Amino acid sequence: MRVMNHPYRVDLVLLGGGHSHGIFLKMWGMNPVDGVRVTLISESTDTPYSGMLPGFIGGIYSHEEAHIDLRQLTEYAGVRYIHGHVEGLDIPARQIKLADRPPVRFDCLSFNLGSRPQMDDVEGAHEFGIGIKPVARFWEYWSHVQETVKRHGPHTLSVVGAGAAGVETAISMKRACPQLKIQLIQKSSEILPAHHPKVRKIMADKLLAAGVDVICDAAVKSLKKGNIILQSGPPLETDFTVFTTQAGAPQWLAESGLKLDERGFIAVRDTLQSASHPFIFAVGDVATMEDHPRPKSGVFAVRQGQPLFHHVSQYLKGQKPSQFYPQKRFLSLMYTGDGAVLSRGGLAFSHPVLARYKDHIDRKFMKKFQNLELREMRTQIGIVERSDEFEETIRCHGCAAKVGSRILHGALERLKKEPWKPKADFALHHDDAAILDIPSDTRLLQTVDHLTAFVSDPYIFGRIAANHCLSDIYAMGGKPHSALANIIVPYADQRIMEEDIYQTLEGMMTSLESSKTALLGGHTSEGQHLSLSLTVNGLMPPSGALAKTSVKAGHKLILTKALGTGVLLAAAMRIKARGVWIDHGISSMIMDNGAAAACFVKHRASACTDVTGFGLIGHLQEMLISENLGAKLFRDAIPVLAGALEVSERGIVSSLFAQNRAFLDSLSYRDQDPKAKILVDPQTSGGLLAAIPAETADQCLVDLRAAGYLDASIIGQLEPLGTAQPMELI
Repeated sequence: MRVMNHPYRVDLVLLGGGHSHGIFLKMWGMNPVDGVRVTLISESTDTPYSGMLPGFIGGIYSHEEAHIDLRQLTEYAGVRYIHGHVEGLDIPARQIKLADRPPVRFDCLSFNLGSRPQMDDVEGAHEFGIGIKPVARFWEYWSHVQETVKRHGPHTLSVVGAGAAGVETAISMKRACPQLKIQLIQKSSEILPAHHPKVRKIMADKLLAAGVDVICDAAVKSLKKGNIILQSGPPLETDFTVFTTQAGAPQWLAESGLKLDERGFIAVRDTLQSASHPFIFAVGDVATMEDHPRPKSGVFAVRQGQPLFHHVSQYLKGQKPSQFYPQKRFLSLMYTGDGAVLSRGGLAFSHPVLARYKDHIDRKFMKKFQNLELREMRTQIGIVERSDEFEETIRCHGCAAKVGSRILHGALERLKKEPWKPKADFALHHDDAAILDIPSDTRLLQTVDHLTAFVSDPYIFGRIAANHCLSDIYAMGGKPHSALANIIVPYADQRIMEEDIYQTLEGMMTSLESSKTALLGGHTSEGQHLSLSLTVNGLMPPSGALAKTSVKAGHKLILTKALGTGVLLAAAMRIKARGVWIDHGISSMIMDNGAAAACFVKHRASACTDVTGFGLIGHLQEMLISENLGAKLFRDAIPVLAGALEVSERGIVSSLFAQNRAFLDSLSYRDQDPKAKILVDPQTSGGLLAAIPAETADQCLVDLRAAGYLDASIIGQLEPLGTAQPMELI
């Protein structure tokens, strides 16, 4: 990975994973500006390439072929990735408001959010229909449509909007699902109103040949169940409705304070900077060039990627950004099912060979973002050039490595949530130590754990790290009470260090508050990497502890979470894991073990442990060590995260695997069983493993799944030790 010559001084945030930002990130990975930290925020980890979308709908391209993996791309570029939904912008505070998480600060911002079909003016559109974008939601809908037709026979699907997107979508759907009756609805008198008459004629013939019904002069007023109500004329029967109408901008832009055009898109100058705020850039569908307006098309977004990189780099170095003049005409290739239509100006013709030409162009573009490899990144001196700045990077150790009080207090002031506090004589910001009153009939549990950041989003890291540290208390059957935190943050500009502490604390506090755990205090210091440790206090009655080794013969083994976080994170560091696999892994790690522990206590578990660094077999071996028992493990019942087996079979392992593999000596298993390595994979924020009486195990599993542990499974049973190897995989 790239090592910066200087600490980070500026936060550049890229909002949206559109085509322009994809190109920007590829170029940034090869030639970053030193001292600038880049963060990409996107609500979809896989972003579709618009040129391949018709072929994807039609079944020509796989998901991987038609999408850019943003987690892989950001790892390649040395850029942070935040998976989140944008809800607003606070320009005076320079913050991006996100759903269900704290806002993210920026110094410089770039928009490439794309657009979505305008549906708000059609009553019932969101209830009874769906837009072609976002593609992830549409794809779920389209998959449901195909499954319905497969099971129940012909249905009717209506495509509202007969521009290029609508025409290609209708033809692609008909190709993929011939039994589906498709009607293409257009409010004007002709399809493709923005195209040359020659193109309209060719595509009208192609629609007719494909069996798509075209209905023009049909403005949609509202949607009801089973019907499309028009502004005039009889209603149209429909079972499914997809909107590909004129692009609309995000509604929250209207309250952002940015200068917008008459349709609500961000107005930008020829430098691609906002017409009202020069530290904000915008490209793609979300932007309108004031002096050179162009149609909302993926072609223009692709062409803006390289200029955006150069203009933003110039701005960050204190230079005047260059000007960009988009072309007025461009070559268009429109999918027809049996080929493609090529057009430019008044030239238009169709031929089957054009489909191969279009495929070649699209695959060539996507190849830039596939099979990425880690590389030593070249750096250029950008915003930090003065030699006197270098002295600040020679940092002291000892107590001088503490984070300054101004930075810490700034982060705490932003931490708006008040920590839940049990009866205790302490204050988070006053005394040197916390004083706790522990009832005489209560036992105190204490545990400590430490994690270095393994994801680039500090908020998510804080949430997962806190859950990981709480798990030992839950595994003992106790209730977390309070905690002390130690946060280490990389040295950077004060605003960036404050932001990192704030985001990590917010994530940590989200997990602590959900478990009613008080944060008593802590320590912050500088270091090379972001890391977090928690010393957690827990309480429990004098009896009833879930000891790790009090297992009993005949009891069933229940595991609450799927395995594979270690190997997936190792693969992600090497750009060998699909981003959606990491998304699923993070969703698992974010789940705390509190409800699972309560469920195990309810169902009279004889023993329990959390599955973390030693992997499933290592921790199970600890459970068996003192009771002269063995375990039969049900191979096919052991849950594994998506992608974990695949990357493991490629030879990728966690760095702790070399030591953990010794635990396999205690397991009898089939040679070359690919699942064996997963059984000793170290788990971050892994699940609980408990021994449950056989008569209550099934109901315990039902209760666990009802509590949200959907991967929970009965993975084995305990038996008297009968072989040299205490565990057997069957």
